[in-house]
Amino acid sequence: MEEKGLAVREKCNAIQEQVTAKERRLRKDESKYRKLKKEYDGMASAEVDLSNSLEDCEEMLEENAKKRHTGKQNSRLSIQLSSRSKKHSASVFENESDLPARKRRKKSKNADRNEAIDEQKEEHIEDEDSNEEE
Repeated sequence: MEEKGLAVREKCNAIQEQVTAKERRLRKDESKYRKLKKEYDGMASAEVDLSNSLEDCEEMLEENAKKRHTGKQNSRLSIQLSSRSKKHSASVFENESDLPARKRRKKSKNADRNEAIDEQKEEHIEDEDSNEEE
């Protein structure tokens, strides 16, 4: 009987050791699970933050696109207005020399010199042409 009692006690101890080992593994797995759960929750909140940031960026892009669109419309309108005013002013004053002095474009001294030289060359060529005809 004592032998049977010792055998039962040994079996009980072996089973208890197995249960203890399984409990340890279970606790390790639970701690791994908790760590992974925290990491997942962190990633999920980061994903939400990124999603919100993406939405904010998309809204800003839409606003910028609207601003650009209205800016382009405004620039087109100003270009049209300036071209209309140029057309009107061009019909009134055919040549720049017809413009009043305050309306003429200011030219650099070099441009004035070059223009005077060009006029002299043209006059010289015209004189030569008239001399050849005679």
